[in-house]
Amino acid sequence: CGFPKIRGYNETALFVWSSSIAASMATLATSSQAPVKVIVQDIRAAAAASLVFQNAESTAAMMSTGRLVIRTLSEAKSGEDIVDDEDTAVLLVAPRNSKESKVTKEVRDIMLAYKGKLTVVLNQALDAPGPDGTPIGSMPVELRRFEEVYYIQAWALQGKIEARYTSRDALQTPPPEPPRPRRVALTRTFPGQWSLYVFEEDDQRYQLLQSMDKKPSERLVLQICARALTPKPE
Repeated sequence: CGFPKIRGYNETALFVWSSSIAASMATLATSSQAPVKVIVQDIRAAAAASLVFQNAESTAAMMSTGRLVIRTLSEAKSGEDIVDDEDTAVLLVAPRNSKESKVTKEVRDIMLAYKGKLTVVLNQALDAPGPDGTPIGSMPVELRRFEEVYYIQAWALQGKIEARYTSRDALQTPPPEPPRPRRVALTRTFPGQWSLYVFEEDDQRYQLLQSMDKKPSERLVLQICARALTPKPE
């Protein structure tokens, strides 16, 4: 199963969430002693995850007995074998590509090695856009076949000044203020539907715009928002 890509996440909060997921994965193991492998980006992330897991009630015992093992994509990239046949499940936490280090191949190798075993990918950003808006790397084709079970993606939509206003109008009237950005969010909680919400400033809460059985494309999201949020002519 797969989880969404969210850049700028709180790493500690993500590892706390990961500890709960890893503990739940252990309960699905065929053997009560079979290890669960957690794979993070690098040695720094491994140290941070280890600290959280050792202090989390759900994973402290697993860490002390060696049932929860943390390895890194940087180790795999350097040629180390981080896959063990006795592992019953694997959790990849926030794998990401950067200009300095692309790890798509390592992620794909891990997924192929664990084929047939419980595999969870949390908060991947392998195909996230770089500063210029183009993806830095690519997502393994195997990951595209995963079921997205928990998802949240937020946007801020900025409207445009009406086209009938021209610069020479400024001699008589100042240009109109551009519409305030509207915050929208697409969510899913398995096995429920995909839901698109808009934030209402007056109520200070998100209101449901539309629910869908399948994940909508960004194009469809924009179309739905345009229909729902464009002011009706008086």
